[in-house]
Amino acid sequence: MIRFVDWGPIIMDPGWQKSINNSLRHSFKIAARQMEALAKVYVPVKTGELQGSITGRVRQPAGKIYIELLATAEHAEWVEYGTGKRGKGSYLGGGAASPADMETLGLPSFYNHGAVSGVYAQPYLRPALINVMKLMGEWKD
Repeated sequence: MIRFVDWGPIIMDPGWQKSINNSLRHSFKIAARQMEALAKVYVPVKTGELQGSITGRVRQPAGKIYIELLATAEHAEWVEYGTGKRGKGSYLGGGAASPADMETLGLPSFYNHGAVSGVYAQPYLRPALINVMKLMGEWKD
């Protein structure tokens, strides 16, 4: 799961807070739909199971608001991050990375590529996330 934008608690007059939260939620819903649509275009399709499992939604727990872009198919991580020797480093553009680097770039540090030959990463969530963030002016290369 990839999470985007984490707004801390907004403390102000309750009427204004509700108005701002509604505006943010509306904008975030639009961005979530765009991310979902792009991810569904970018994902490699064989059976359509993975493509059908992609969802972009707005979450708003305890005074925070963020977009959650996820794919729930069992093989979602294998496609996004790759597997085995071929997959290791292909998600990050080649080369080994530290666990901290992997988490910063969206690859969980607990992800184990394994020792088999495997397959190269075919990212579809991260490119969708980055492209929508660029449109919003929130991504710096």
